[in-house]
Amino acid sequence: MNQEQRKYAMGRIALSAQAKEKEIKEKFTKKRLLDDEMVQLVREGKVKLLAKAEAYTDLRYAFDFSKYETKGGIDETKANPILLAISNARQSAQDNIMLADDAAALKAIKDFDLAMSKI
Repeated sequence: MNQEQRKYAMGRIALSAQAKEKEIKEKFTKKRLLDDEMVQLVREGKVKLLAKAEAYTDLRYAFDFSKYETKGGIDETKANPILLAISNARQSAQDNIMLADDAAALKAIKDFDLAMSKI
């Protein structure tokens, strides 16, 4: 493999890994309530008015939605093991591309693609 081919292969591995990481992060991101969902909860009387409610115009700060909503962010306990597996697979594939001959480098790319499809 010449330098340009190795550069292409490394870029392909990186893009594939980034796409999979983005997918995993989106899958394990904790969602916040939408405005319509908050209005519905208020109408049904399922949420309590906060004491300092007159200071806010946003429902999120005027009512207590803590029973129905989690803080935003990624659920790291579920996402991190998968992200670590992706990172390890990427590193292994990149090492094989840089250090192996052409046939082994192509096999590394195929193995990486196969591993990403299973995650």
